[in-house]
Amino acid sequence: MEVQQTSFMSAEINEISAALSGFQGGLKQPELSKEVKVQTRTGSNYKFKYADLSTCVKAAAPSLKEHDLAVTQIIMSGTLITLLTHKSGQWFRSEVAIGNASDYQALGSAITYPKRYSYCAI
Repeated sequence: MEVQQTSFMSAEINEISAALSGFQGGLKQPELSKEVKVQTRTGSNYKFKYADLSTCVKAAAPSLKEHDLAVTQIIMSGTLITLLTHKSGQWFRSEVAIGNASDYQALGSAITYPKRYSYCAI
């Protein structure tokens, strides 16, 4: 049986690591402009604020550009693949399985959370 190895980074990461260090130093915290109310199993509820995906992308864009980095997200075979690439060709990759959905609206909802979390995590 052949074992498939999946790599989550390029063979060399010296240039992307240096760029990532600069990126993180220049990154501005996204505005927590959305609010959601959550009901607990016991019936109580609480609210919290968060930044949606477009707010996170907007906050990261200037520093990504300044440090020659890009984030790309694609869906393949039920998996969301998030790539952080550098102009040198070096990269990091993250993969998250997307749940099954009964229709396109449900699929859109199933994709939204993983996209935001994966974007911010990478």
